[in-house]
Amino acid sequence: MPIPTICNLTEKMTRTPRKLPRNQCLREIAPDVNARAEIDADRFGGHTPLFHTTVTLAYQHDVLARLLLRNGADPNLRATFRKQLVGMGDSEKEEMREYHDVTAIGYARQFPEPKWVNDAAIEAIVDNGGR
Repeated sequence: MPIPTICNLTEKMTRTPRKLPRNQCLREIAPDVNARAEIDADRFGGHTPLFHTTVTLAYQHDVLARLLLRNGADPNLRATFRKQLVGMGDSEKEEMREYHDVTAIGYARQFPEPKWVNDAAIEAIVDNGGR
């Protein structure tokens, strides 16, 4: 099974064939690789796509992190946000958690479910100056 890229993941989600070079596809789908999530009234939010590569239920690889980094993702952007897991069968893991002023790596290191932490993506970020 081939390792997914942003292009072929998008193709699967939209069922639309994409025959574009990776970089062109990335620019078309996410022209700003440092785009931040909306910040709410309590000042929580601001995480970027790179955060989603370090904690994931999807494939545990470095391809998406490296693709984002090659296209200008800042490995040291910080965010403050909330995250709550549901359906874990463990009330401690299901508590609302707050992550304050963390990088993508800092978020992954504090995440309560180790199986979701993508060490390959973290290594890619470190290789690109991430802390």
